[in-house]
Amino acid sequence: MSTTLRWLIESSSLENLHCVACSDKLDTPISSVNVLDNLDVVKWIKPNELVLSSGYLFMDDESLQRQLVQELHQVGCSALGISRRFFQTIPEAMLQEAERVGLPLLELPFFYSFSDISRVVFQRLFLQSSYRVRSEQRLLMALSNALFSGAGLSHMLQCLVQQYRTSVLLLSRSGTCLDAAYTSGTELRGM
Repeated sequence: MSTTLRWLIESSSLENLHCVACSDKLDTPISSVNVLDNLDVVKWIKPNELVLSSGYLFMDDESLQRQLVQELHQVGCSALGISRRFFQTIPEAMLQEAERVGLPLLELPFFYSFSDISRVVFQRLFLQSSYRVRSEQRLLMALSNALFSGAGLSHMLQCLVQQYRTSVLLLSRSGTCLDAAYTSGTELRGM
């Protein structure tokens, strides 16, 4: 249920978004959305933010296009999405620089506003967060029920295994294994 570039392009309700550089990086996560409306914005971009731009600021400046791609890559944004409002196609200098540094570039149709794109991404992030909270609440209920019903420590550890899909060892401070629960097929020998 990750929010990634692949999800945005292939599975979201938005259509006609195209990755035009670094299509091998579609599994890059998106944690937020930011809009590039002036060049100082780069200072405030956080890792894994999807950055959206009309391109007007760098429309006729190849040097600035390359510099912007480098800076966005350095701050760790997930991708730069450029609206086709001012461009027929993404400038070649940006494509080359994006491939060189490894920054995905998205070509966005002119008919989507940045708020349309942001809304879709933030709805997905909210659902993802809500799912995590509900899942954690179910775990807490299962652990509480096991504790108060006297089901025992082994049952509680098994609840953790089911929640996190990994084996769980309960160790004393000295490192002695007090109890363990395993995912199927991973039981350790000698325990």
